[in-house]
Amino acid sequence: MGPWSLAGIEVTIGYVVALAAAALWARLVMRRPAPRHRDHSAAPLSVTELAYLADGPRRVVHAAVTRLLGTGALRIDRDGTLRATGDGEPGTAGQPDPVEGAVLAAVGAGAPIGTLAGRVAGDPAVRAISIRLAELDLLSAAQASRARQRVALLPLIGLALLGALRCAQLAWTGQPMLGVTVLLALTGAVLAAIPPAAAGRRTALGEEVLRQARRRSAERGTPHPEESVALHGLLGHPDPRLRALLCGAPERAEETSGAHHPGR
Repeated sequence: MGPWSLAGIEVTIGYVVALAAAALWARLVMRRPAPRHRDHSAAPLSVTELAYLADGPRRVVHAAVTRLLGTGALRIDRDGTLRATGDGEPGTAGQPDPVEGAVLAAVGAGAPIGTLAGRVAGDPAVRAISIRLAELDLLSAAQASRARQRVALLPLIGLALLGALRCAQLAWTGQPMLGVTVLLALTGAVLAAIPPAAAGRRTALGEEVLRQARRRSAERGTPHPEESVALHGLLGHPDPRLRALLCGAPERAEETSGAHHPGR
């Protein structure tokens, strides 16, 4: 039996073990935080930037909506629909905030927060946040993400090529090729199951900065609602009524509208 033969049970088991190891390698590489390149730990981040770092574009919109509810520029109906009031100004200290401006422009005649987040998540103002975070090495850039995926998939691609060569050899010699075809199909299925590279994954530095921000917020005791939502999501909103409405549970909001919050 030649070295290219995959007919033997030993070689088949070896191939399956190699396939499992390659799949595990791909999973570890794709899930591992991107490497830390430069030290930007002192770089100040806004609440909006922290929101993106925590959970991407939709969290940015959630934080902006929270602030606009606080300033009165938005109101929320009992069914969870958000509406612009025409009051208040987006931004702080007289500086217009482009994300909040995009939210107010997108709310239209009214929209629940999920719909609103879908409308605004791709806005240039939101994308600009990801670019700055990538420049600070807090998020991985697209080029780095593609390089990571190539490293992750290299062993699987090698196994797939080995199986394809063996299939070609068997077809050329007229030998049965069912076993190697099954192995090749299994390799292809594993390759297809690997998610595509995604820019915006937190780097090791990004993980550290986010962890420090959450620790500082916890030490302060009662964070601002916008900051709490930015770091922990809508379930972190300190107002139980607004939290229930924003999370899509208006009936619960009515039940808790008279609840007393410890921070008040």
